[in-house]
Order: sequence, then structure tokens, then C-alpha cells
Amino acid sequence: RTLDPWTTDKIALQVDVDRNLEFAGAAETSFVDAPKCYGSQGNLIQMTPGGGGAVDECLTKGGIESTYDYNFTWTSQYAAGTFGIRVDFTNGAYYFTGNTSDLAQTGAYINVTVVGTTEFQMQSVPRLYRNSTTTINAKLIDNALQPMRDVPVNWTWSADGRKGVNITDSNGVVQIPFEVNASDDLGNYTLTFQYSGTNLYKGSSKAQSIWVVSRTIMKVIGTDSTKEGQDNLFRSGDKWDFTAQIYDDNRTIERDYGGASLEGSESPAGGLVDVIYEGLDFDGKYHRQLVATLSPNGGSISLPEKQADDSHLCFYDGNNDDIPDRDTNGDGLSRDEKIDCLQADVNPLSPSLLRKDPDSFLPDGFGPVNIILRFEENLPNEGCEALNIETLNFQNAKWDPCLDLIGNDHYRIVMSHTSTGFALLGETEIEPFKETVYTSETLSDGTVITKDMNVKGRLFAKIDESTQVNLTSRQIFVEFRMASGGDIINCGAGTTDNDGLFDIMCPLEGISSGEALVSIKYSADANGDSYRYLNTSLPDEKYIIFSNSTLQITEVGPYRNSVENYISNQNGTSFYVLYLKEAFHINAQLAQANGLSPRYSRCLNIYMDPEITSIPIATAKTNERDGTIEWYSSESGVRGVEIIGGKMEGFRTLRLAYEPDKKVTKGCDKDSYDDLNGTYVDLQILVRSKVDLSLKESWANTGEGGLIEGDEISGKVGLLRQRMDRTVENQEVWFIREYWDTTTNEWVRSEGRNQSITNEQGIAEFSWSFAGQTCDGDPCSGLWRIIAYYPGSTLFTESADNITLELRYEPRIIVDNAAGFLTPSNIMGTIILLMAALIAGIMYYRRTSARRQVEALRGILTDAMLQLQAANEYIAIIFDCYKQLVKHFRRYGFMKKVYETTREFESAVKKAFYMLPADQLADFLTVFEEARYSDHNIGVEHRDRAIATLGSITQSLTMALGETGLVSRTEEHNAALYDQLTKAGEFKTADGTVIQAGLDENAEDTGFKI
Repeated sequence: RTLDPWTTDKIALQVDVDRNLEFAGAAETSFVDAPKCYGSQGNLIQMTPGGGGAVDECLTKGGIESTYDYNFTWTSQYAAGTFGIRVDFTNGAYYFTGNTSDLAQTGAYINVTVVGTTEFQMQSVPRLYRNSTTTINAKLIDNALQPMRDVPVNWTWSADGRKGVNITDSNGVVQIPFEVNASDDLGNYTLTFQYSGTNLYKGSSKAQSIWVVSRTIMKVIGTDSTKEGQDNLFRSGDKWDFTAQIYDDNRTIERDYGGASLEGSESPAGGLVDVIYEGLDFDGKYHRQLVATLSPNGGSISLPEKQADDSHLCFYDGNNDDIPDRDTNGDGLSRDEKIDCLQADVNPLSPSLLRKDPDSFLPDGFGPVNIILRFEENLPNEGCEALNIETLNFQNAKWDPCLDLIGNDHYRIVMSHTSTGFALLGETEIEPFKETVYTSETLSDGTVITKDMNVKGRLFAKIDESTQVNLTSRQIFVEFRMASGGDIINCGAGTTDNDGLFDIMCPLEGISSGEALVSIKYSADANGDSYRYLNTSLPDEKYIIFSNSTLQITEVGPYRNSVENYISNQNGTSFYVLYLKEAFHINAQLAQANGLSPRYSRCLNIYMDPEITSIPIATAKTNERDGTIEWYSSESGVRGVEIIGGKMEGFRTLRLAYEPDKKVTKGCDKDSYDDLNGTYVDLQILVRSKVDLSLKESWANTGEGGLIEGDEISGKVGLLRQRMDRTVENQEVWFIREYWDTTTNEWVRSEGRNQSITNEQGIAEFSWSFAGQTCDGDPCSGLWRIIAYYPGSTLFTESADNITLELRYEPRIIVDNAAGFLTPSNIMGTIILLMAALIAGIMYYRRTSARRQVEALRGILTDAMLQLQAANEYIAIIFDCYKQLVKHFRRYGFMKKVYETTREFESAVKKAFYMLPADQLADFLTVFEEARYSDHNIGVEHRDRAIATLGSITQSLTMALGETGLVSRTEEHNAALYDQLTKAGEFKTADGTVIQAGLDENAEDTGFKI
């Protein structure tokens, strides 16, 4: 009321935004501030901020006027319509007019009408295809982005002038179904939308460019290559090509290959096709390379043909100026300059070039390749947008936006490596690293452990003739079988390392040595390399599996089946015993170090005294099944244990040796299998000799004129080795005395005996004073016998046939001279009478004894003949017969020693048995020698011949006994073949004298021996 300027309280501007006739909330309050104070010159006077000063502050500071001034802008958010506006104090309740009963109506009010603007927004900018109907949508909105509902929209199509009016829907969208006829022309046309407006809304219009296009169609006609076979697996040097056809859409949106072929690169009838090779490296990463940009010729496209001068390559430089000939302005090849040439040298395919190319689609040189044919849009021919080289190697689908276009399969084709694309495969090889393979290893403590066979090698791929690349992290499969047969053993798989190396262990448990056929296989399929590498394998790689060998002698003994042992008295060691000149056998087994039997039969050398001679005495073949031998000397042409280097009896070395790496003189050849290492085993054996006793000087006295007590009895026997004419010296021979006990009617061994050592002639002798009728201090009948017996020693066997001769006590008759009978004449007559009686008795005794001998001989031959008729053991029967004959002749003193050969045996027999024809005895000896020494098969005819020979000799003996006749032997029966005999060790000197080696009968005994 004072009209003073007022700046103390704030004033607010409010707009009824929601038009509900109320001013409330921050949303409807636009500006709050205190009035400003101005002076008389219109100058602004600063007041306390926020109007907090005194009520007269403006006046006090010289102000004359206070004003509230604000410029309000109607932004686009305000839709068309009328809005209420108020300006008032923020604390209006404190102001009044002076009438205390009513508050003052403060503030100023005004209504403001806002006129809105409109615009069209295209919901889609479609392309129109001939012979199709397409709905075109446009949205009409006001300045507040609110849809213009239910308003008319006028449209006009420039191609043929057609027009119409459509009403917007509740969303402000106007929909125009637009039909393009098959006869309509392709091109770029305009569709115009128009809204006329109202009092509150201004009108608007929109002219939209819309293409009537042809949806380009591309079709692969086929692929072409220079490779063999019809698959899509290519190798270095192969050529790959394709042929595709490009058409327009034949006036329909559907896929129709009947349209017109595109031609050239220019619009409206042509366009360009990018050929992209998409390769996959070993890490699963895609690499894409633009190989060619092609323009259709008569609708057809193919890769440029290779030219001899390489002018088919975009970077061809024919004039050698380091600028491609196609680069006309020298600023690098543009897209147009790279049309219809190869931007990468891909024909023929070369892994080496691919690895060198920094932009290669196959940086590894091998792998699967997809080919992408991409038609670049050239309106009105629809296609993909221009290729962005920068995004080629994106690892997702976003590298090519064309994939997002509907219908892109018409003009974008992917030729997969599994169908019409290809895979470039590398040739792989396996290089084996062979090492020596042993089935087992023997540790220092003798323990044998089984070893594995390590199959090692390298896997690589051939880039070219001079370049290889190792294949890492690839599985290699190994299996093997023995060449000699058996199951296939799977060794499993191993993985190559960074150098392509592999090491796979194959178990050799239960495997014998020999040649193993090892299969080493790389499978591209199993390694996920089906489209990178070719399979490779070494199907039958030969590995020699070696083994150390062991030899074990399981049995040694005389003859075929006998076994004798000698136990040492010193340490209890047991030694096998063999006999000099006697056959023997060896049982042994050859095995691998792991205990398995070697494959195939192996040859073993048999040595006797290898420290003296390196020549084996025989060889033996192992059993192919279990590696054993059962060798018998007589079946191998070996007569028995022979004298070697002067060694006869004693401890000698028997060696059994497997020597596969050399040819042994008179032994085994070099082993052709060469898979088993050699070995040998030495066995200490005791070689003994069998001996015979022969009577050298008889001590027998059993006839009339016997012995009396005190008579000196002496005798000699010879100790000889059987099978050879060699004496045995320094051996003790016993002369055992026995007397006849008439009470018990048996022989009783006397307490006394003579023991004699054989001299160098092998003779042992004794002398004894006859005890008569006193036997060990007791009276007896006076009948004694002395037995020559050799008890044997370490080196010699005891005598099998002792020599026993009897002695009889006979008192002598003494006549007294006084009787007158013992006159010289009577004594002489008596002596003559006694001598005549003695001669007659001796003749009778010898005749009787000879008859008993012949009968015994006939019995031996008859038994042998009957045994031959009853059995087939030809050799055993004949040899046994011969031994019985030897025993018989020695018993009766016809043999003084054991002779070396059967011919010398016959000579002794001829002297004792004159009644046998020489031809019969020769036939018998021939039969015997054939049985003993022959190495051919003995058949029925041999047995029959032996029976006939024995029969004829038996008949001759019968005749000699006087039972059927008398056989007399004349000169014509003598066998001249045996008249001149040479004994073992007998030879002639220069003067023709025959001497025996080692004997000099006229030399003095100096003690020297040979």
C-alpha cells in the first residue's frame, strides 16, 4: 500500500502442464526467484541473496522499482493445447488487503494456447519387387513425439502417379499396401506422404525414395579340378575351379533361374562377384582372403585361367618396373583394376606359397577351405553391400553384414569344404627310429626283468620336396605281431611332441625273440585332420627283437638213459660221470633270458675240453617247441668220450654253446635268424674208464700132487682199460682168499688178503705162503680159492668180472728106504707112471673143459638168435651178444686184454676156436660192426641176415661137439684179410722192425714213462 519496491519474498512461475486446473508439484513450477531491485537509472542493485534482507533494503539502497522478469520457452515436449500460467509469491498466504477477515488474492494468471508441429517417420524403407505386394508403413507424430491418431494422410507414387488417402491408427501409423506389377520397370521412385494439419497442428509432408529392384540369383553350375578321383580332397599341385551363373529375378521375388543373365560390371545389367576363400587353421581360427573379383560374361563366372607368363595374376609385372601392369596410375591397385584377375596365386594349389603369403587363407599350408561367392549390390540388381576388407578376419558372423539381409541366399553362396568346396591335404610320412630291442634285462644281482619295445619316430608333413613340417600333438597308433605267427598285440597310442617325435612302449611280456612286424599308423580321422592331412602308415616295419639266452644242462649220463653221479668227499659236490670210449647222452634246454623258449630250432655246439680244442665234437638241434635237446652220441656219429690232448680219465669240461654269430669249424653254421644272443655253459664232469682183469700168471692148483702148507703161491693179473689197448697203472688190486667150509658148505672169506699196485704195464702180482688145512687158525678141508678183484677208484670202475682160481691141499707121500721099495729104479718107474697119468688127465681135462666152452658159446649164440626172432631191438641184441662173448673168452683165459677193434678180437678167437670156419666168423663180425657203427637205418633184411649167420655158426659148433658131424678147419678156411694185423699204437721203424709205442722190451727200467 506504500508502493515501496518489495524484494523480500520469492516469486514462482507455474504452468498447469497436466491441465487439471491446479498448480502443484515441482513438475509444474518452472522458475522461482526474488524480485530484482532497480535504481532510477534502470540500474540493477544487488540485494541480499534469496530476498533475505530488510523489507526496505531496496529503498534504502536507492531503488525505486522491484520487478520479476522471466523468459519462458515452449519446448517440443509441450503438446499442442491451452495451458494455464500463474505468477505468485511462494508464501502467498502471508499477504492480505487490510481486511483481516479475508486474505488477499495475490498473483497474476493467464491462459496460453500452443500450436504443435508434425512429421512423418518411415517405419521401413522396403525394396519393391515386381509381381509382389508390399505394405509400406509411415508414422505421423507431433513435436512431443506423440502419435497423430486417426488423421488422414495423402500419398502419391511417382512411378505411375497413383495416389490415395489412408487414416493413421491409434499408434499414428499409416499403412499403404503397395502392389508392383510384373510389367513395372525397375528403378528408383518416390512415394510422397502429406498431412494437411488443423488449428492446433501444422501440416507436414515426406518424400521417400523407394527402389523397385531385381533380387539377383546366383547358382553354382559345377566345379572343375585336375586331381584324380571325384572327392573334394586335394593335394599339392592340384587345380580347383568353379563355374557359376548369375541371373536377374525373372520378374518375381521367388527363386527362379529363368531370368536374364547379368553381363559386365556396370548397372543396370551387370555387377561384380567377390570370390573369398575361407580357411581354417590348426587352432580353429578362420582366415579369409579375397582371391578374385569377377564380372559375369553372359551370366557366367569362373576363376581366370592360368597363363604361362602369370598374366592372370593381378600383381603381374610384365615390364619389371615393380608396378603391376594393371596399376595404370601407379597408386596401387584399385578395386576396378583388380577385376577378372587372381589376387592370390591359388591355381595350382601350393602349400609352400600359401605358407609364405601374409594374407593367406591357409597359413599352415593345409586345411579345409570354404569358398564364398558374394554378389556386390549394383542397383537395381540387389546384392550385398560393399565388402569391408578390414572385417574379413573377424571370428564371428559380423564380418559380413550381408548375412543379416533377408534373401541373401539368392546372391551369396557358401561352397562348403564338405561339399563343393575343397580341402587341401598334406602328404604325411612317418620316419621310424629303430633301436636295438631286448625282451629282458639281467640286473647285477641276476634278476631278470622284462623290458618293453620302444617304437620311436617322427611324424611330419611334406610342404614341398625340400620342406617338411613336424606334426605336433598328433596321436600315433602302434601294434605288432611276430613274423612267425601269433596274435596281434596292440601297443595303444602315443602323442607327438613339439618336434613331431613319438615314443610308444609295446609290452613284450610273453614274447619270444624274433622278427616283429610293427604297424605304425597315423589316422587323420582320429586326429581331427580329415581335411588337413592324408593318412599314413608303416604296415609291416621289421623290428628284430633280441634276447639274451641261457643254456641249462639238465642231464648228462652214459649210454642213452643212464645217469651216474660222483659225490666229492671234500665238499659234497656232485659231478656227472661219463666213461671213456663209451656212448653218452646230454639233455639240455636253450631259453631266452625271460624264460621263454626261442622261436625256431637252434644249433648248439658240443665241446669236450674247450680249453684244449676249439673244434666241437658234435652239434645238436633244439626242439622248436620248447628249446630242448636230447642228444645221444651214437646217433650223431660220436663213438663216445674220446682222448683229447692226452686227457683220458679225470675231471674234464663239457661245454654246450649257442654261437649264432659265427660259423664254427665242424660245427654249427651262422644262425640265419640273428635274434638271440649267444651263450654257453661249462659243466665239469668226471670221465672214468671201465676196466678188465686178465690173467697173466695162474695160481691155480687143484689136481693131484696138490699143495702143502708153506708152499709159496704167486700169481699175476693185468688191469686194462676197456675199449682200448691201454694198461692201468698205480691202481690197487686185491687178491682175496676164501676157504671152503664143509660144515656150512659155502665159501668163507679169510681175514687175510694181498693188495698190490699195478705197475706201468698194468700188472699186479702177489705171493702167499699156502696155509693148507689151517683156515684163520681153525682146521679146515684145505680147499682154497684166491679171487683177483679190482675195487675201483675215482677214475676207474671196479672190475665187473673177477678172476677166481682154486687151490687144494694134498699131503705128499714119503716112503722109508728101509722098506726096500724106494730103490732108484722103483722111483724112476713111479715117476714115469705118474707123468703118463698126469698127461692123460690133463688131456682129458682140457678136452672136457673145451667141450664146456663150446657148449657155452653155442648157448650164447642160440639165445641171441632167439631174441632176434622175437623182437626188433636189433642193435641192442647184437651188442649184448658181443659183450657175452667177450665175457666168455676172458673167463676162460682166451683174452688177456680188451682189444680196440673187432678185427683184433677175431684174431684172438681164431687162436682159441680153430673149429669155426673163418667166413662164418667174418660174417658175424660184419653184423656186429654194422650194428655198432653204421649210421643208416637198420631194417628187417639186416635182422634176417644176422639170424642166418648165427644159425650157421651154431650149427658149426654143434658139429664140433661131435653131435652131427665133425668140422675140420683147413688152410682154405683162413681169412687172409686178417693175417696181417696192426695193433693200436704199433708201427714199423725205418729198418722194418715192428715196435709198440711206449714199450721197449730190451731197455732197462729207468722209471721213465710215456
